[in-house]
Amino acid sequence: MFNICSQCGRLTIEPEVIIEEESYYLVCSDCGAKTKFKRYPLYLILGASGTGKTTLCRKITAKFKDYITVDGDVF
Repeated sequence: MFNICSQCGRLTIEPEVIIEEESYYLVCSDCGAKTKFKRYPLYLILGASGTGKTTLCRKITAKFKDYITVDGDVF
């Protein structure tokens, strides 16, 4: 989890985020440890059953190798 420091194990409600040369780091407010993480956009494909969500996910995955697609029905 992003709110638990990987060094000291303390919970931080809002960890500081530092951006350095297109790299992202979380900084623990207790021990000052910096943890690098990757930041990707999140796209959700939602809709009623039978509207083509899974088909669209398969097409996106085939065309763009850096995407992970997840689809789900709207309840």
